[in-house]
Amino acid sequence: TAIIAAIGVAARELVLVKNAQGLQTAREIKHIFFDKTGTLTKGKPTVVKSLWCVNDDEKIQVKNLLYTLEMRSAHTLAPSIIEWLGSSEMLPITQYQVIPGKGIECTYKDNTFSLGNIEFAHEKRVNLLLLNDKLRDWSEEGLTIVTLQQEGRALLALGLTDTIREGISATISELQDMGIQCYILSGDSLQATTRIAIESGVGVANMASGLLPTDKAERILEKKNKKVNGKTPIIGMVGDGINDALAITTADVSFAMATGEDISKNCATFTLVNQDLRSIPYIIRLSNETMHIIRQNLFWAIVYNILALPIAAGVLYVPLGIKMQPMFAVIAMSLSSLMVVTNSLRLRKFNKANHQ
Repeated sequence: TAIIAAIGVAARELVLVKNAQGLQTAREIKHIFFDKTGTLTKGKPTVVKSLWCVNDDEKIQVKNLLYTLEMRSAHTLAPSIIEWLGSSEMLPITQYQVIPGKGIECTYKDNTFSLGNIEFAHEKRVNLLLLNDKLRDWSEEGLTIVTLQQEGRALLALGLTDTIREGISATISELQDMGIQCYILSGDSLQATTRIAIESGVGVANMASGLLPTDKAERILEKKNKKVNGKTPIIGMVGDGINDALAITTADVSFAMATGEDISKNCATFTLVNQDLRSIPYIIRLSNETMHIIRQNLFWAIVYNILALPIAAGVLYVPLGIKMQPMFAVIAMSLSSLMVVTNSLRLRKFNKANHQ
């Protein structure tokens, strides 16, 4: 009854509970990891810098190619780049492939094209010599850099920026006050991740950048393997994209943004329909209150039955002549259930306004 009441309370705050076990475990979280793009940030980046490496005759074809790649992509940056491109045409590309944490590859007219982050461009041995000064400046500004290339030739570089979600600093501070260590795991560049780490209050010491999906999961496993007083710490993870799915399944308790990918939402313990990270400390407190109610219910049930069952069995009949009629036994049992249900329904009064 307490768990059902808590699920209803969470739904009222636009948080969907997929796994009821999470309501019992969330209160024990000691470390919580956040994805950056789309989680700590609003996930609506804007293209603020662009650098073409082709002549005017090639621009239209390059724009169409970029448009085609992003239209087929589920990455958080894709809608922003499509909006920046405006009206373009789809091209008949083949061998489209997503490389998690890096970018996209495809073939068009027997040529191989790739789109992704700077690390992916270096991996593809793209000649960025003429762009180094510009890209360095963009990195120092904390921009997310995306490059499009044809094998070893750079075609286009874009710099995007995203704004941090409202109330993040207060949320991180609240979690830290609850004794929970906060971290950032990002596949973005060092400079872009550092900017968000500072603005959010997580701190540079607790961030990691340039991570692949497997790297994020490994960071969580490393923290889980560090036992404290012989106990394995409970780890939380907050993410929204395909790149976060493995980390979400690795964590003990996980939160997914409702605007994120389906795979993340399907794996997560909680889905934040309200897109509000302030719901995370609320859910942790709700978890603690739920377990408190459960302990009260168990205590009441045990004490009540220890006292009532012997009387119903006639233990007082011989010495005192006291016996319990079947009708009163039924009433007493119903009262016990009523007390448990009523105590559980106290959770309905649990809300954000009174528990921040």
